[in-house]
Amino acid sequence: MVHAYLLAFSIMAGVPVLLHMLKKGQPKRIIFPAMRFLLERQQKSRRRSQLQNLLLLLVRVAIMLLACLALARPLLPNPGIDLGQGAMVRAVLVLDLSPSMGQKQGQSTPLDEARRLVGEMLGRFSPESKIQLLRGDGEAVSGATAADVAGESGWGNVKRARQQMEGSRLIASQGSVVPALRKGSKLLEEAAKEGSEGVLNLLVVLSDRTRNSWQGAGAGQLKLPEGTEGYWLDVGGEAVPHVAITQLVLDPPAAAPGSQVRVQVELRARGEPPGGKTAVQLSVGMDNDPDVAKPAEKKAVELTTAEPVKLVEFVRKVPLLPEGEKEGYFQFTARVQPDDALPVDNTRGATLPVRREVLVLAGNPEEAEVLKSAMDALRRHPVEVRLLADKAAWVPQELAASRVVWLAHLENPPQELWNNLESYLRAGGSLVVLPPAGAVAKPTAYSNAAADAVLPAAYGALEVLPALERGWKVGGWDAVEGFTTAIQKLVTSGQADFSVKEYEPLVWRARRLGEPEAEARVVAKFEGKPDAGPLAIIGKVGTGRVLQMATGLDGRLFDNNRGWNNFYTDSSIGLVLVDQINRDLAGTGSQASSANWVARFGQKPEVDLPSLSPAMIPLRLRGPGLQGEGSDLVIPEKTNRLVMQDAEEPGNYQVRTAQKRLVRAFSLVLDANETDLDKVPLEEIEEWLGKGRVLTAGKGMELDDLMTGQWQGDLDLLPWILALVVMLLAVESWLANKVFANKDSAEGAPVPRSAA
Repeated sequence: MVHAYLLAFSIMAGVPVLLHMLKKGQPKRIIFPAMRFLLERQQKSRRRSQLQNLLLLLVRVAIMLLACLALARPLLPNPGIDLGQGAMVRAVLVLDLSPSMGQKQGQSTPLDEARRLVGEMLGRFSPESKIQLLRGDGEAVSGATAADVAGESGWGNVKRARQQMEGSRLIASQGSVVPALRKGSKLLEEAAKEGSEGVLNLLVVLSDRTRNSWQGAGAGQLKLPEGTEGYWLDVGGEAVPHVAITQLVLDPPAAAPGSQVRVQVELRARGEPPGGKTAVQLSVGMDNDPDVAKPAEKKAVELTTAEPVKLVEFVRKVPLLPEGEKEGYFQFTARVQPDDALPVDNTRGATLPVRREVLVLAGNPEEAEVLKSAMDALRRHPVEVRLLADKAAWVPQELAASRVVWLAHLENPPQELWNNLESYLRAGGSLVVLPPAGAVAKPTAYSNAAADAVLPAAYGALEVLPALERGWKVGGWDAVEGFTTAIQKLVTSGQADFSVKEYEPLVWRARRLGEPEAEARVVAKFEGKPDAGPLAIIGKVGTGRVLQMATGLDGRLFDNNRGWNNFYTDSSIGLVLVDQINRDLAGTGSQASSANWVARFGQKPEVDLPSLSPAMIPLRLRGPGLQGEGSDLVIPEKTNRLVMQDAEEPGNYQVRTAQKRLVRAFSLVLDANETDLDKVPLEEIEEWLGKGRVLTAGKGMELDDLMTGQWQGDLDLLPWILALVVMLLAVESWLANKVFANKDSAEGAPVPRSAA
């Protein structure tokens, strides 16, 4: 745009010419005898004066022309996108909120730079522009109220986008921005169908360009909609060396009170450490240790270029639970000192569920010795053996304190035990019944009404193979039930020793199981045994499950110097079977796994709620990023599984009742790859966006400088013209001084004239 009428003032460029003509000087003639030398000097002085006068004239003309041009305010067209002031756009802005965006760079972080650039960009858009500000997972960045949302498919305006920016914060589960790119492309493609005349479609990513931010890009081909301008603004700066805690493992993952737990911490040096080595101090403490005076344990660790990863182990005794409590949680925090440029991975939490996970009821300790040893060896199932004679061991409160109860070959379980077990099962417990070893054809203690209410099938006669016979082969593992499915996979894969014929599981002694009830299912069988009954049956009582076995797992030897089977002597099937049964029925880990979560895209921590009385409500979630007493939890009506939507920052969390009693706890940790700051190659992103569309934003760099060569229109030349005018005025002053100094010198010098 040019104000052409103002160019008429350019006629003033003739003023300097007129002045020069009027002020033209004439040298005075003076008689002087030294003719030859003075004439040469006069000629040189005249030529220099003429050249200086011409240059001065040109400079003055240029100043006048530039002054007129400045009044006309010329604008230089620049090929690229049109983001001049007040531009009308339809923009999807993808803001990377992954923890790596919290890397310290002086007094700011990549997230601070991203917010600043988005603010500058929004300042260029017209108020009527349509904006979508998305997180990496494709959800809208929080911060705007519903009243600020323009109805059209969630498209908002500039005001709403600014509010969203104010509410933005780092989220542990935000890694890749690819989901947001797919959603943004789809939104722009759909919006373009409604017409885009006079509107610029824009897709801009603001990220640190780490490898994790581009994860999943190859799973589906990204495609930029036709007519859309796309840019990736890399705000990450240079990756700096730092130390990360990449793992914090508790072994076992769930423990009994008073037992020992190993706390294993993996430290990793990322980047090249200064001088080839980094020395840090690692501390591990228990957040809710009943002994509040007990300090965190500390160890000095040195990481080098040759050994950038180290595993450091601590051993802690699990405290006893408060009196009257049957289960609880202890939470550990590992910390590296001093803090570095990425403090988010200098700490890591882990939660240890503490309870008796398995209760084994036995007639005497020897009958449960092998079974307990198998569970202890795997260190996954906190187990306690109690004797049947101790009636206090199987009262309803004690049974309810265990996830699974094993009846280890009891000869005469009383009717009261069966009644208590039925109540326990209806409340969601699990039971494993191993057969009695006696030779009674039909054990009466297992065939009364109370036992029938619990067992899925009746026990029959005891069958024993002669000493010289090889044994009944075990097979027919059910493909539906959890623990048998796992065993069947091991058999078919050939990965287990018992999948080889020489070590296949064999049974020599078994008690026949009758026909299972209607809701029960056979999950394992004997192969090659004529008229064989099932090896294992699983049934349901209320919401609980009962596994009934035909053969034993106690490892004892009988008269023929054979035990129940070869499960412990010839292969690992015994250990695997015990482990898988507890994994499935006791949830080994279901408790441990629900207590420790790795932040993943689209996944939130979940916990199983205990039975709640009205007085315990409301439940509140406490943890990182939650203010005061924490956030109130909405309890679902049809399930006891509760999703923790507000757990977004890494750390240790607790669920507490209205009386502040701890009922559940869990930890949320970062994916170890999230703090790997290595950049994804430019070529991979440019393959999607196009050459030159990945721009590196230096710290504090203005949007105009960053997008040089990308903008179109409204490139105002006035500042450049004024700068040039100032330079020319300086040159004009210098030349004028030279010209008039020479003139004065010429006027004072004698001018030779020829003698008459």
